[in-house]
Amino acid sequence: MPVFEINVNRRHPVNIDVTCIGATLLIDQTLVNDIAAVFPLEPIPSNDDIARCTYDKKNGGSYSGPCSDCSEIAEFFACKRWNQPSAIEYRRFGDATSLMTQSAFNYFLPGWMTASIIDRLAADVVPDYLISTMSGRSEYKANRIEECYNYLIDSQLNCVKRFINWYHGDENWVDKDVVNALERIDRRVFVNKTST
Repeated sequence: MPVFEINVNRRHPVNIDVTCIGATLLIDQTLVNDIAAVFPLEPIPSNDDIARCTYDKKNGGSYSGPCSDCSEIAEFFACKRWNQPSAIEYRRFGDATSLMTQSAFNYFLPGWMTASIIDRLAADVVPDYLISTMSGRSEYKANRIEECYNYLIDSQLNCVKRFINWYHGDENWVDKDVVNALERIDRRVFVNKTST
């Protein structure tokens, strides 16, 4: 079984058994570099602006404070830069994509993408969480992702689109969420071009 040693972003080399993954899932270093170039590390979202708990009374719910999931997400991501969590940590908090505030989602989006590219096996379903959120499948997700896209510039949207294409590049079928996510990005880029 061929094993390659890959040194990525000044991290320790990663041994990848290429018999376990498809060739198109190997690291796209150009995309990783482009993500790092267009998504800033600062400003980091404030600790109070990481999770938006719909169960909390201040957000129209019935709890006096956030639920345990939102509290755990807010505690974990507090004071972290998007490039700090590992692929395993991003996987652990994959459902955070639907619980984060717009600014926190946009801030940590490059981290989820980069972790998925660098350590595909550890990230596992992280791209699926992202694509599901970005597809706008439900009315809630549609409104939320449009709000998020409003704050991304074209170069960032381009990286998101390239990430989705990288992830689904070797599949013979096209997932409806992938189509929806790509169409939403294309519409946002078109709006950006026509409004300038």
